[in-house]
Amino acid sequence: MKKSLIMAVIVLMSVGLTAQVARVAPRQVPTGAITLVSPGNEGYFQDVPVKITFRWQKFPGVTRYTLVLETRSGNVWQAYISRANLTSNAVIVTYDKPMDLRWRVLGNGPRGVVYGSPWWVLRYRGAVAGQGGAVGGGGLAAGHVKEKPKPQFYPVPISPKAGAVLRNFPRTMTFAWLHSTNPAFRFYQIQVDIFHPRTGKWHSTMRGNTLLVDTMVRTNEFNYKFPADRVGRWRVRGVKNERQVTPWSAWRKFSFRARH
Repeated sequence: MKKSLIMAVIVLMSVGLTAQVARVAPRQVPTGAITLVSPGNEGYFQDVPVKITFRWQKFPGVTRYTLVLETRSGNVWQAYISRANLTSNAVIVTYDKPMDLRWRVLGNGPRGVVYGSPWWVLRYRGAVAGQGGAVGGGGLAAGHVKEKPKPQFYPVPISPKAGAVLRNFPRTMTFAWLHSTNPAFRFYQIQVDIFHPRTGKWHSTMRGNTLLVDTMVRTNEFNYKFPADRVGRWRVRGVKNERQVTPWSAWRKFSFRARH
């Protein structure tokens, strides 16, 4: 009698476990199970084509992975490519679209369960804001993905990048930087200078040490129409009041070749 009761309990437990497994829909995707590694979320690239190595952590029980890439057109994400049946936890993709992309990884687990990661985004910053022109890559055959700069006490310049060659005309450009981490320093002083090739001097060292731009702004960007196809430089600092300021960022050089 006791043996029969034990066997009945075992059978009931087995049926219960089978029912639990059956309730896991084959197409259900437990998001967050797979951990992404690189490139980091909100990283950016400035030249195309760009070779990107996508990496993630392997998930127990998963033997095959699928990398999913989507591009953004306006506010809509659209399917771009899908690399399936990957057995490693890394894959290299050559991306040639001058637009943002997002990526995630899916993994095929036991009993048909599909595990997934969150979406991570890579931003394209090759074009000057509001313009169609692209920032050149200095003759590189492919661009490089960069991690998003970490905010600091002082504002961190983002674009145009150091050494950027801008070809759009009119020469409208947007200077952008990360906010200071200290909310008390949320006014910014931006300076823009231009180089005179005939004299071999910066404008700020001539004519009474004046700059093209030396102004205060509240936001972390500044729109400006550069006057000529020449080399320029810019820098920014945070301002709390007349006596309390952050250090200047380093000068960043750029150049325009809109007429060539």
